[in-house]
Amino acid sequence: MKCLILAAGYATRLYPLTENFPKPLLKVGDKAILDWLIEDIDRAGVVDEYVVISNHKFAGIFEEWAASRRHARPDRASVTVLDDGTTSNETRLGAVRDIQFAIDRLGLDDDLLVIAGDNLLDFSLVRFIDYARSKGTTCIMRYYEPSIEKLRKTGVATVDDNGLILSMVEKPADPQSHWCCPPFYFYRREDVPLVKVGIESGCGVDAPGCFIAWLCGQTKVHAWEMPGRRYDIGNLTSYEEVQRNYKGIKDMIQYQIANHGAELQSLRLGNREYLWQGDPAYWGRRAPILFPIVGKVAGDTLRVDGHEYVMKQHGFARDAEFEPCGKNPNGERYVMVGDGTRENYPYKYELAVTYRADGRRLYCQWEVTNRDERPMHFQIGAHPAFNLPDYAPADPVHGYLECYDAAGNVVVPMLTHYLIDGLRHPFAKPRPLPVDGTLLPITNGCFDADAYLLEGSQVTSVALLDKQKHKVLTVGCDQTQAYGLWAPAKPGCPFVCLEPWCGITDTAGFEGEISERELNHRLGPGETMRFEFWIEIE
Repeated sequence: MKCLILAAGYATRLYPLTENFPKPLLKVGDKAILDWLIEDIDRAGVVDEYVVISNHKFAGIFEEWAASRRHARPDRASVTVLDDGTTSNETRLGAVRDIQFAIDRLGLDDDLLVIAGDNLLDFSLVRFIDYARSKGTTCIMRYYEPSIEKLRKTGVATVDDNGLILSMVEKPADPQSHWCCPPFYFYRREDVPLVKVGIESGCGVDAPGCFIAWLCGQTKVHAWEMPGRRYDIGNLTSYEEVQRNYKGIKDMIQYQIANHGAELQSLRLGNREYLWQGDPAYWGRRAPILFPIVGKVAGDTLRVDGHEYVMKQHGFARDAEFEPCGKNPNGERYVMVGDGTRENYPYKYELAVTYRADGRRLYCQWEVTNRDERPMHFQIGAHPAFNLPDYAPADPVHGYLECYDAAGNVVVPMLTHYLIDGLRHPFAKPRPLPVDGTLLPITNGCFDADAYLLEGSQVTSVALLDKQKHKVLTVGCDQTQAYGLWAPAKPGCPFVCLEPWCGITDTAGFEGEISERELNHRLGPGETMRFEFWIEIE
């Protein structure tokens, strides 16, 4: 694969910085913009040549930069500098003609990664390359842009649920979507000859997206949603902002959600899967949402206004179908609506679930709204399961758990209840969690007596550590009222559940109304309550 770097502009809005120096070689931190981009792409191991397309004015400066790279890292992919012969902003060829210039000059017959040389990203382009290769089509990148004014100055695409571009327009007067398309492209080899066809057909040549806007009318083109931020260095103000704020590429969590239960299905960082993938031999779920109850109601009987309803453990949200509402800057949103006719929960309500990633942390927000004309009562909680790192059934210890209070201090919580058939029974006297120092060893018999219940908001987050006592991940919720630690008491169980709850299971023998349940939440008509938990990978 070849990487074409578009660097033939004159950056007049950055004068005097770029009056005699190319913008892509401006320093951000300790590196030039191009060095940030190329060092990231090198990680993919698929680019064998970088081609920098320059104007005549700056070609010599780029040659000096390329020579220094060759001297410093002779083992890396080669860098070729092409001079397109232009000497001013008024005589420039335009991005699409520069691409064709490189194709003709070098006889390129390969997949092409085409990027602007004056943008920075806080995520890796390696993921974009992987996406494009999996699709087998020409691909572009996209991000949600709420500003109509900004959309009018860039390429805008409409896409279907699979990322297939339905239409794309450069600098539309009336944008048809909020999907903005920055100048990062993957041309599959079969589409490279179409650049010349597009130019001859009048596709427009100034912006690189002009060709893509034409191409998606000829063949399939997909758009990958960016998992992070793009820094566009367009003027002195934006350059100064980047200088202050850019910290390099973040390691970004990747996640997947199912419509069924709005349940987290995968949680990855790099090539490692952290979330238990479900196996009925142990536990078929992965990370269910617990609503409208946490744990069990005594006798599986929920009492509302004198009526009795059958309610099974942890409620029904985990087995309900949620409506996906798409993605926006606030995250990925799913909604379930109750109309008051459900046989086991007679309220009218809305439960909205929003997931968003920020670096190594995944947030999940629950938003409960009462759509009824009377107060509604509920509980809500999380039940994610995580793979035990380097699990070996014969090991005496498979990892450790460490508990933290709201201030982030390590705590050894006191246990006040134990479980029988999912219901709480009081200890004669509170006892500490059976830790070794401050760590709970995860052994084969650790959960033989069912879950540990950490009550009274003693604990708001819990960390999973590996066998060497290195922290792997932490799960927390500032609003935690009780925290559950659990795994099935089955030989060879390779996971553990870390469960922040806003609610709790009933005590044995409880026969009261839903409104009398411990850690119950009440919403008046029209009121909304929000909760949020997070998972952070180390």
